[in-house]
Amino acid sequence: MTEEEKNEAEAGAETGAEAPADAEAASQDGETTQAVVEEAEEGRGNRKTLVGTVVSDKMSKTRIVKVKRHEMHRRYKKFISRDTKYAAHDENAEGQEISKEGDKVLIQETRPYSKTKRWRVVKVLS
Repeated sequence: MTEEEKNEAEAGAETGAEAPADAEAASQDGETTQAVVEEAEEGRGNRKTLVGTVVSDKMSKTRIVKVKRHEMHRRYKKFISRDTKYAAHDENAEGQEISKEGDKVLIQETRPYSKTKRWRVVKVLS
């Protein structure tokens, strides 16, 4: 989105006007994820947030979340897909659902809960 489109979208949101359907459908998933990330970062300062997929939910309050990223190889300039697994705390808060295996979740950096848990599940995205 360009700077002008963002300003128009914000102006439309303030006046109550709706965005065009084709623009909304084209980038709905990316924008909703970005909106959730911005919302999570507002109240907690400069904490990192990542979006990943739950690969294990066998522990009672811990989820293993796989986060994928693309890196460029230094020598060959080819993009390589890499992933990292994070142990994230997922406690059932009010109005929040517990994540299950295969869910897309937003995790945020937090205080250490245990030896390996330094992340918490903020929201279940899908």
